[in-house]
Amino acid sequence: MAEKKLPKQLLKKGKIQRGFSPDTTEAPIEELDAPEESILDTVERELKDDGIILFDNENILEDYLRLPADITEVPSKDLGRYFNTMTKQKMWVRTLLGRTGALLRELEEELDDIRGKVYSQLPAKMSVKEKELKLRSDERYGERAIELLQKVAIYQEKRNILVDYLDNLVDAIFNISREISRRESDWNDETRENSIERKRR
Repeated sequence: MAEKKLPKQLLKKGKIQRGFSPDTTEAPIEELDAPEESILDTVERELKDDGIILFDNENILEDYLRLPADITEVPSKDLGRYFNTMTKQKMWVRTLLGRTGALLRELEEELDDIRGKVYSQLPAKMSVKEKELKLRSDERYGERAIELLQKVAIYQEKRNILVDYLDNLVDAIFNISREISRRESDWNDETRENSIERKRR
């Protein structure tokens, strides 16, 4: 018996064919492959539309991100560079903290969704610790839950380090500012003394 061939018109893409179920139409590739916009992408896009350009650390002088052994020996020009570089880095770190927070929230929301599905199948009297262990071993969601928990841990530690780093930048900027103030005070004292000497003559 000869093999039946499908009519050519049934092989054409992008058309609805009668007599076949389910009826489908070919969707554009762009719609199928386009990833869902993240919380961070949405927030940054909306801020940009509002005229808010977030700080970055482009063109930063990396050599001036570490304080010298003795800041009192640094030339005034370089002292200004230290102050400017540290301040720019502080603004950049705050941007990173905001981005890290947005990424963390997105991960935690997906994790909470999985927790809700798994926990609803567990006894209400079970402790949170036991539920977390069940979450990791769940047949349907365990693998994804473990992946999300690892990412959450990484972002939490990144945020902790950024907070500490920001505190260090604040201390460094205070140290530089104090040295600038000391030099201004010395310069004013020297100018005053020179003025008094000229008047005595």
